[in-house]
Order: sequence, then structure tokens, then C-alpha cells
Amino acid sequence: KELATNLYYSDKGNASYRTVLADVFRKLGQYTPSIIVRNFYTAGALSLEGDEKFSLNSIQSESWVTDDISRAVNHLRTRINPSVADGTNGVLSFKIGDVHVGLHIRNAVAEFLPNPTQHYQPIAATIEVSPKQFAAYFRGAINAESLIENGKITGDAAKLLKVFDKYQPTVLYPAEELLKMN
Repeated sequence: KELATNLYYSDKGNASYRTVLADVFRKLGQYTPSIIVRNFYTAGALSLEGDEKFSLNSIQSESWVTDDISRAVNHLRTRINPSVADGTNGVLSFKIGDVHVGLHIRNAVAEFLPNPTQHYQPIAATIEVSPKQFAAYFRGAINAESLIENGKITGDAAKLLKVFDKYQPTVLYPAEELLKMN
């Protein structure tokens, strides 16, 4: 595995090196008793062969987002970009359908607020969107600018929303490396 990995990283576009590493991953997946490790090796092999649906991260379904908006907003805090949010201090209130939750953003950290109006009055930054629009933003189908255009915002909501990175899948072994050699 170490040799095959070193070969792959010495020339990511080399079809032979990609095939060798894919074969090694398949063999290791067959021998491991762990289903998690087996799935990771199989996904790596398929990715090396050009299947780009396997990524280092995953995204929840639209129904996962819309079924529990509070949970989705709480998860959004993990996408804060510390370098963009550095020095930011504010409460971003979300009105999504009949759910009203928020995030208190301060010093590059976002804290989930299940009831932002309970502790912060008045709320100076609010974004109001439909659950479907928020799900599209959460899943990376639209960016912050599109969400802002399609919603109602007050105060610094646009500025506060832009401290979060857009979800983008990271392919395990990008097939674009295969295209470069052709």
C-alpha cells in the first residue's frame, strides 16, 4: 500500500499508478474485518477509477435539513471560516418556515441559539427564507448571495452569513488527473 500510494502521489495522472493503487485498495478491503475500513477502501478504488461521487465529506439529504431545521442550523456552525470570521461579533437569527433559531458569532466561533430572542433583544441581523431555500444553501446548491437574494434580511445578516464556507464535496482521487494525461 505504501509503495502504491507513493507511486500515485509521484504522478497522479499516471493511469498505471492509479490502477495499482485501486487494486491494492480492493485487496485490502477484501481482507479487513471492518465494514467501515472496507467501505473506505472500496470507495477509494472506485474513485481512482474515475467515479467522482465518492468524496471525503458527505452532505445530508434535503429532507434531513427540512425535517429538523434547528439541527441543520446547529450543524452550520461547523462551516465557520475562522480567518473570515476573526473579530466578528453578532447574532444571526434565522427564520426558516415556522422555526426561529440563531447563531451567536464571536471571535471565529459560532454558538447555536435555540431561542435567540430570549437572550438577545433586539435581534439586529435576521435572514428569513423558506425551508427549501435553506436546504439548497445548506447542501451547497446555492451560495450565500443567492440565499440573501431570495430571502428577507435585516441588519448585518449578509455580512454574518458570509463567514460560513459553502459546502463543496472533496473528491477522494479526482478524475481530472486522468484527463490531464490525455
